[in-house]
Amino acid sequence: MKKRLILFSFIFIGTTFLEAQAQFVSNGIMSVRSTGLLSVKNDFIKAGNGVILNDGLINITGNWINNSSGAAFNVVSAGSVVLSGNNQVVSGLSVTRFPGLTLTGTGVKTLAINTDVNVGLDLTDRELKLEDKTLTILTGRADAVKTTTGFVSTNIGGKFQRLTNLTDNYLFPLGSNEGGTLRLSNLIVSPKDNTDNIYGVTFINRNPSNDGYATTQKRFDVNTVNDKYYYVLDHVSGNTPADFTLFYNAVNDGSFNQIVSWLKPLIGWEKAGISNSQTIPGNNGFDASLTFSSLKSFTNIPVTFAGTLTNNDPFTFFNTFTPNGDGKNDRWEIKNIDLFPDNELIILNRWGAEVFNIKNYNNSKAWDGSGLSSGTYYYLLKVNVNGEPKVYKGFIALLKNE
Repeated sequence: MKKRLILFSFIFIGTTFLEAQAQFVSNGIMSVRSTGLLSVKNDFIKAGNGVILNDGLINITGNWINNSSGAAFNVVSAGSVVLSGNNQVVSGLSVTRFPGLTLTGTGVKTLAINTDVNVGLDLTDRELKLEDKTLTILTGRADAVKTTTGFVSTNIGGKFQRLTNLTDNYLFPLGSNEGGTLRLSNLIVSPKDNTDNIYGVTFINRNPSNDGYATTQKRFDVNTVNDKYYYVLDHVSGNTPADFTLFYNAVNDGSFNQIVSWLKPLIGWEKAGISNSQTIPGNNGFDASLTFSSLKSFTNIPVTFAGTLTNNDPFTFFNTFTPNGDGKNDRWEIKNIDLFPDNELIILNRWGAEVFNIKNYNNSKAWDGSGLSSGTYYYLLKVNVNGEPKVYKGFIALLKNE
């Protein structure tokens, strides 16, 4: 049987080095000062109601297990926990809020419970496997996540979340070994203001068709949809617009010029706004990126890369809407019109009489057919697309329960 060092009350680690060879159980109050080092050569178990004030370094070669009733660490802790063993697991009965968390050693580090990091995460060259768990970085510092070749891997239900409160670039180093093939695919979120937001991302390293997002079901001018992997993006809290930059390897993944998002089963893969491409020099595994802008909050939207036909347009015009007050399809929205505010929309009835006219049309004030009967109407949209004036015409079927 393994011996245990059990701490019933207060332990202070100041300028000293303390090493525990056996399983270490803390069920009281513990303080590791900025000059202190606690090295545990086995599992670290947090029990009881006391908290750990860690301003120094706690090095663990076994597993971390939080069986206390709280987040384990005092919220003002500024130190770090280093997982330096082989194939370590973070688990327990309660969510742990680590101050800083650093991954070294060998093997894969796995979260068996949702986990927070309050100060910063350094992946170094390790994989942090979430599976269906959530990892949240709670500091708004853009440099709070560091890596050399390390990455966070997820599966359906898992999510890597970051708090943002700066107009800066927030890195999400992503990857997966699913199927025995290592694939890296970083993502950067660049918020447009300094208010608090939380953005989350899931990276799924398999064909989206396997999960119900058929790559053959797509917008008319989308030629090919990436069948190797996809992301699920989530704007968890806040309402700040942001740019999303997705990195890929064109040699291994294919040549793309558009980011697409999955709207509905009947619509499929749709353009996620205008995508701006960039070639990336260097040998970091990525040689290209695409960026798209989101102007409003969203919830768990699948996105991936696509190749589109030449001379394509960013808009999708739906030819039917049903303003019945049921909250479904009550307004006539134009996909991506919010990205091009220099526009004018005119709606005509079948006799050519104007029934609706508006400049700077966007989906927050979309046409609801108020005061009109069911029937066929015609639209004329004049819009400036990246400096080029364009005109779009078509018909709309307005359907009411009359």
